[in-house]
Amino acid sequence: MLTQDGSPLTASLYRDVVQGATTEAEHVFGDLVDRARSHGVRTPLLDLVTLHLRVHEHRAAPR
Repeated sequence: MLTQDGSPLTASLYRDVVQGATTEAEHVFGDLVDRARSHGVRTPLLDLVTLHLRVHEHRAAPR
């Protein structure tokens, strides 16, 4: 449903990023990266996504 053209539905993480709010990125992507590394699996794209979301989290964090 999320990927259908014209769908009004979006992922909650996407909505949070667009609104400049904090996300659950570390819980989702950070955990995936950690699990992959523990099995010796390289994840260059996940690493990049996680880095971008960590930058977003830093910017969105209350000061």
